[in-house]
Order: sequence, then C-alpha cells, then structure tokens
Amino acid sequence: MITALHRHKLTQVVVSAIVSFNCILAQQPDLSSPHTPTSDQLLNWIEEENHVALDRVLIWPRNSDLEMLSLLDSLHQNWAAQDSNDLMVLNAYRCWMALEHPSRHSEIDSTIHTFREFAISTKKPFWRQRLGYLILKKLLIQGNYTQPLNELREYGQRGRNIHDTTLQIEASIDLGHVALELNNPASSMQYFRLAQQLAVQSKNCAYEVRCLQAIALAKGLLNEADSVRFYFERAWNLHENCPSSGLRATADMLVEVGKYQIQLGWLNQSETSLLRASESYELLGQNEEQAEISLLLAQSAWQGKNYSVSKERALHALEEAASYGQQRIQMHALELLYQIELQRKQYKSAFEYFSQYELLKDSLSDRQANEALARLEMQLNFQQQQLTDSLHFANLAFQQEIRLQKEKRRRYRLLFLGLSILILAISLWLRLRQSRKAQAEITAEKQRSDNLLLNILPEEIAEELK
Repeated sequence: MITALHRHKLTQVVVSAIVSFNCILAQQPDLSSPHTPTSDQLLNWIEEENHVALDRVLIWPRNSDLEMLSLLDSLHQNWAAQDSNDLMVLNAYRCWMALEHPSRHSEIDSTIHTFREFAISTKKPFWRQRLGYLILKKLLIQGNYTQPLNELREYGQRGRNIHDTTLQIEASIDLGHVALELNNPASSMQYFRLAQQLAVQSKNCAYEVRCLQAIALAKGLLNEADSVRFYFERAWNLHENCPSSGLRATADMLVEVGKYQIQLGWLNQSETSLLRASESYELLGQNEEQAEISLLLAQSAWQGKNYSVSKERALHALEEAASYGQQRIQMHALELLYQIELQRKQYKSAFEYFSQYELLKDSLSDRQANEALARLEMQLNFQQQQLTDSLHFANLAFQQEIRLQKEKRRRYRLLFLGLSILILAISLWLRLRQSRKAQAEITAEKQRSDNLLLNILPEEIAEELK
C-alpha cells in the first residue's frame, strides 16, 4: 500500500541520512528462507489449531512463495470432500497467503465467505475474526479504503479480546498505511508505534522490522532525516538477526537500499542490490514487483550513461507495468525512454515516447483528480475516526488513572491495616512478656519466703503457714 510517490519522497530525505551508515549498505543479507515446514508438520499444527506455529512460518515472514502455496493447495485438494474444522484452518492460511498474489483474488473470495460462515455456525470466534479480516485486507490491497477505514480498528480490538496478537498488529499496521495514503504521516506514526509495541511484547521480530520500516517511511514524509536513518538502521540490523523475517522483508529492504545507492551514485552496488531483490521476488512468485525493479535498473544504467542497456531495461519495465496495470511506472518508463532517445539523437522515436507519456499523464491526471476527491472524503472520515479514537484513548487513560488511584488507595489501606496489626501484635507480645516476667518475680519471691519459713520454724508449722 506504499505508493511510488511516498517512496520517492522518502528517498529524497534518506539520501542525506544514508551516508552515515555506509557499512550497512555494504552488507548483503542471506536470501535463504526460514525453515520450511513439511506437510506432516502443517497437518499436525492444523489439527491442533496451533495458530502460533502456523503464524510463525506462514504469515510473519510474508513470503507467500509459490512452493508453500502449492503445498497448501495440495492439502486443500486432499481435504476438499470434508467440511471439517481442519479445512477451515487450512483455508484461513491459504487465503491469507494468496492475498499477496492479485491473480488469485477472485479464486479465494468464495472460499473466505464460505469458511467464515462455517466459523460462525461452529462458534469459532478466533477464526471468524481472521476470515472477516481477510475480506478487509483484500479491499485494502485493491485500494478501497472506505469500508476498512471504519472496521479495521474494531478488528484490532476484537483481536485483543480473543488474544490474537497477529490480528492486532496487522490491523494497526494497515491503519497506519491508510493514514499514509491520506497524507497524514503524523497519525500513521500512532498506529505503527502501537503495532511495534505489540510486536515487542510478543517478541515478534518480523513484525517489529515491518513497523520500523513503516516508521522510517512516515518520518521521511515528515522530512526528519535523522529519524529516518535511525529507524532504517534499526530495521536493517534487526532484520539480519531475525529468524522469522523472510524473503519478502529481504527483498523490500534491498529495493530501498538500491534506490539510495542510485541517488548516491553507487551504480554497481545498486545493481547488485536490485538484482538480489528481483531474485527474491521471483522465488516468491511476486512478479508484479519486477516492473519497479526493472525501472530502477534502467535509471541506474541511464545515470551511468549506458543508454542502450537503459533503453532495454526501460522497455522491459514498460512491458511488465502494462501487464499488471501499473500506470505510474509506465509513465516513468516512457519519460525515461524519451530522455534516452534524446541523448541518442533519435528524435522521431523520442517524440513518439513523449506523446505516449503525455497521453498517459493526462489520463492519470483525470484519475488522480477523481482519487483526490475520494481521498478528501476518506480523509474527513479518517479525521472523524481519529477524533473518536483520541477520545477513546483519553477515556482509557482516564479510566486507567482511576484504576491506579483506586489501587494506590487499596494498597495504602492494606499497608495501614498491616501496620496496625503489627503494632497490636507487638503490644500484646510486650504485655505478655511483662506479665510473664512479673509472674516469674512473684514465684521467686514466694519461693524465698517459703525457704525463710523453713529456716526459722519447724517444718510442720511452716507447712501450715504455707
């Protein structure tokens, strides 16, 4: 959900900050995936409804690679004749991973709704909430924020009620990205930091990496270069030591590093980073990301004045962007091709590329105007929601303060009661001790009196006197 415009703004800010940790750019992370579970392991976790283990290998790394999806598809086919609880759990994860692949969206629509109804009928609130969240997730990926804007926060709250930290974090991250799309980075920080706190509390380094990257993006839009450097560096270092941070995180980090290296003129290093990112996306089967990488590689070759290679890569980016309907990348590719042809003195083809660029730019301008109106409406809704959230958070803080005060008064009462009991016990002990001492003195005095009588009187008379 991070637009090219946002990434461009972030790149401009980070260029001034990235120089201070050159050593990080020189490092290249391992592209190997985290441990891939076997089908038997998956079956055991599904039958046990061990969502923590399943989340760790299927959701947290955000890999969504074709091999894992094929494994889940094969398990789905083997259980297709059974309307079982196991099949519901399997499809919850299968659909979640398939969301990363737009070509499979229409295929999973009916599956999500079918098993959500099954979860409702079997009274499974955990899986009902997750499958309901997937419906919102799909709308977000498609760029429709109106409905999710009003429901995401509720899903985050429900996640807390059913102890689903993954759902809480995902909903908070999504709210932060919606705020970014509405050009409200300050508000997005609130949600990203909430998600980061939840990730730290649950010791989930993969989500913490995502949150730190998102905070760096928001800081970039606020033109806070030092903060961008700080959060990006933390994200990179944590990513390298996080066993559950998968190929998707590696690829995303490498793309950002490649952009910075192009801006700094480190063209060989940028090509290495971008090619490694391309390799990661290819392994994941997320080919829709390749158009942006091809465009970046073309820009790198253009900056190195290698115009023939730059043109070849720009044409490739144009073709890939057209196949996935990525008009913004198409426009940038046409603009680059126009510049290349001017340098090569091929004015006829330069004019053709420029004409295509202008046509696409005009169509995008109309689309952007319509989107701007929609964004204004959504921004108004978002601000109203923010006000509601602020009042809610203020009320929660007030209630928390009241609880703390009550707890403090209760502790004081208990302390006073304890001290009173202690003082009373000490007083009783002292009185008992004094009584025993007096009794001992009386007994000793009586013994002396008896002995004196025995010494001065006959024994029979002394006994009578006693």
